Amino acid sequence: MTIITHTAVGLGLSSFFPPADRWFVIAFSILPDIDHLLTFKSWRFRPGGLRASRTVMHELLGAAAYAILGLLLSIWEPHIARLFLLSVSVHLFLDFISGFSQPYRIIKKEGSRMDFGENIRVRIGQEVGVSGLFLWMFLQS
Repeated sequence: MTIITHTAVGLGLSSFFPPADRWFVIAFSILPDIDHLLTFKSWRFRPGGLRASRTVMHELLGAAAYAILGLLLSIWEPHIARLFLLSVSVHLFLDFISGFSQPYRIIKKEGSRMDFGENIRVRIGQEVGVSGLFLWMFLQS
C-alpha cells in the first residue's frame, strides 16, 4: 500500500476516536513506512517498487516489536497505546495482504513468499478499494 492509502486508512480509523486523536492515528498509520527512507535511492514507482526497501520491521518480527512497544506504552498512556496498536496493526495487515511479504524472514532462510500486488490492475483495485472504504468511514463520522 502507498502512503496515500495509509493516510486514508488513518483518517478512517480516526473516525472511531475523538477528533483530538486524529493526528495520532494518521501518524501511527504511516509510521511503519519510515523504514522505506533507509533505501530511497532504490525506489521504483511501480507495483512492488518498494520491495527492496522493506526491512524486517514490515514482517513478522516487526509486528512482534511493534506489539511489545505498544504494550510498554500502555503502562504509561493506555489510550495512546490503543491508537498505536490499532493503527500499526492495520498498516501491517494491509501490507501483508497487498504486496510482497516474507513474514518469516530472519527466522528461517527459506521463508515463505507472498506477493498479491504484482499485477497493476489488482494493485490499483486494492489501493482504490481500501482508500475509498476508509475515506467513506471518515466522511460518515
